[in-house]
Amino acid sequence: MAGAKVVPEEALMTAFISTEAKSWSQGDKFGTPEAQKLIGEGIEDWSEEILANAELDYERDLQSWVGNVMVAWLPANSEAWTRNEDSLLVVVGIKNKLEAWNFAKKLKEGQEVKETKYRGITVFETKTGTEDVAAAILGNKLVLSSAPDGVESAIDTFKDSKSLARKEGAKKLLAGKSAVKKPIFKLYVQSPELLEQLAALESVVMGIGFQEEGLRLQVLTSFNPDALKHDFKPGKSKIVSRFPAETFALVSGREMNKIWSEIVEQSAALPELEQALNYSRDSFELINLDLDEDIFCWMNGEFALSLIGVNEGIFREFGIGTSAIFQTSDWETANRTLAKLEDLAVQNPDVAIDRRTVQDKTIVQWKTPLGEVLLSYGWLDNNSLAMAWGSHEADILKVRPKTSLAQSQNFKAMTGSLPQKNFGYFYFDMAKATAAFKYYNELPPETREILDSIRGIGATTILKDSSTRELDLLLHLQPLQGAQ
Repeated sequence: MAGAKVVPEEALMTAFISTEAKSWSQGDKFGTPEAQKLIGEGIEDWSEEILANAELDYERDLQSWVGNVMVAWLPANSEAWTRNEDSLLVVVGIKNKLEAWNFAKKLKEGQEVKETKYRGITVFETKTGTEDVAAAILGNKLVLSSAPDGVESAIDTFKDSKSLARKEGAKKLLAGKSAVKKPIFKLYVQSPELLEQLAALESVVMGIGFQEEGLRLQVLTSFNPDALKHDFKPGKSKIVSRFPAETFALVSGREMNKIWSEIVEQSAALPELEQALNYSRDSFELINLDLDEDIFCWMNGEFALSLIGVNEGIFREFGIGTSAIFQTSDWETANRTLAKLEDLAVQNPDVAIDRRTVQDKTIVQWKTPLGEVLLSYGWLDNNSLAMAWGSHEADILKVRPKTSLAQSQNFKAMTGSLPQKNFGYFYFDMAKATAAFKYYNELPPETREILDSIRGIGATTILKDSSTRELDLLLHLQPLQGAQ
């Protein structure tokens, strides 16, 4: 991100956009012809709208000389910025100086151009279409802003080396090793206004680019390590192997009790979140349950929630069933919570409790007067509680599958390139999901075209070091038929 060398270190937000055709052409290998046409038309319309005010055409006026582009938002209180509003600074790499000179010459024709000097560098001021523009050449970069102050701030940065690229913390995130090898887009945020709602968060950097399987996204978040009270320990997920290969969606993690405690602590600085937590606590108290002590405190192992296609049960109309596993070393507290829930159920004349033994395990079912199963649960072993909503006992026993989700080729394809020692997974198999969802064909054709071009999503999070968390996501795309 060479453009960061002329971006002031106090920039609130910085976006990098690659103009390298080779990087973008990787996307031509994916999707369906119809989906590519829809996306192409959307990008073309957006490009025309962006350039309309400046009366420019990208292919005619810019493509031959414009390199990578960086856009930075400077704060109104910047020392180099004397106006009262935030400023937009654009840094354009120059890959062909002769073509750039020819473009500048054409731009001047019929235009009133004012030239001034600032610290020995010429600053040009003119009007392009309806927009005021100030510009200057800094080495092999063109910097533009809506007023001279923005350009002058870039010149100060260029001369004094107090750039975003050299700022401690930002340098580590921007120049660090990334799973996104050739990003087409990168974003860095250190805006107090955007981040003030998360007391521990200091900055965020996000990168997006293509890889062999599809589109890869990586987000690095820098935290104040003193603000994080809990020691989260990543590991290789074992709970995924308890779910069947037919599972089309899964969210897994570990130590829900610590996650809940951290949310509670963060809510002290977030009134809206605190209000939502208090409302949730009050709601659970109405059914004689303590959200902190009866629900989350015993969830100290791995956990996972999943979706699978079903043809029976109360969700058969939608074709989707839900199940979960919670691992705990405190099964006594978990059983007390289950007992409280059962006491609540027996007070309802429309719910009957049924217990049966299946494969040497006790399965508890809540049933309607018509015999429909509302809820099933049972202990798979001494520390694994399985639950299923709207399913019969057969579904809950599928957590001991012959072929597990972890063994399935789709799960391996969507998570194989992600860090394996992590805090859990998000997994979504688009083909299985659309096959299970009985109302899929009622979606608009354009929506189905986009969804049909996606094989699925795999994502996970890790702790890179004591102050940096990393989110990795792969949007696994269908290869375009006939593409090389």
